[in-house]
Amino acid sequence: MAEGWLAYLINSLSSRRSPDSASYLADGTEQIVYERSTNTYPFVFLEGTIDLSNLAAGDTVVIRKYIRNTAGGTLRTSERGIYTGAQEETMLRIHDNTSQYGIRITLQQTAGVNRTYICEFYESTLIV
Repeated sequence: MAEGWLAYLINSLSSRRSPDSASYLADGTEQIVYERSTNTYPFVFLEGTIDLSNLAAGDTVVIRKYIRNTAGGTLRTSERGIYTGAQEETMLRIHDNTSQYGIRITLQQTAGVNRTYICEFYESTLIV
């Protein structure tokens, strides 16, 4: 059983499915599929998945993750993946990050027929 500060931290976290979890129809632009920004308390992006099963020959999609590490700072690219054609592993898993100032995940289909992508994200915030 956790004691002291660890127990306080565990009891102060609220984990949930993000309201950004949804289906997104690509339109050729860089579309925001997840974004959180706060300057008050840190939050944790626990994980996410993007279903790439609709990709077919001739399709290309770019997934980017951005992180802001200072108040009022610029979101900077921390990860980028380019996926072309039908995928053997169709569930893209996006790994966790902690931030106080902001995280953004985007999707941009750059070639082929615009597809629908089902995205699911989980996050945890501090309850004060």
